[in-house]
Amino acid sequence: MLDAKREFISEWGNLGAAWNISRAMAEIHGLLLVTDTPVSTDDIMDLLKVSRGTVNANVRELMDWGLISKRRMPGDRREYFIAEKDIWKVATLVIAQRRRKELDPLVKLASDLKVDGKDKESKAFTDLLNQIKSFAEYSGKLAEIAVKSDRSWYFTLLCKIFK
Repeated sequence: MLDAKREFISEWGNLGAAWNISRAMAEIHGLLLVTDTPVSTDDIMDLLKVSRGTVNANVRELMDWGLISKRRMPGDRREYFIAEKDIWKVATLVIAQRRRKELDPLVKLASDLKVDGKDKESKAFTDLLNQIKSFAEYSGKLAEIAVKSDRSWYFTLLCKIFK
């Protein structure tokens, strides 16, 4: 494997860790991103020096996210995996998962909490919850627009906004 690919995989793992995604999951995804052909569980274990359990658990999670898919090779009983290569699609799949795991529970929490009392402290807490809910809902709507939009339209809009 090229040194540049190894460095990419390592940095993709660092990025994943920064996003609160396991390093192993991010490195497996990085490996599959930079590999043109489907890769077996054994090859992932060998290339990344991780256990079969680590590969199996993280491959399942990556498939749940829609970032990778399973392939069968004719005449071979092993399972192979390949990553989605369209980075726009990868980004929108990640955005959709982050929204589901982070923003949606935040909106639910802020909506479900009921504050008793009319005092200054209760009012301040209620205001904070309303701001959090509003921010999370707005962020969720932006995420939904990104996920559903045509990439050229979305980037054109962002470029106009941030000129």
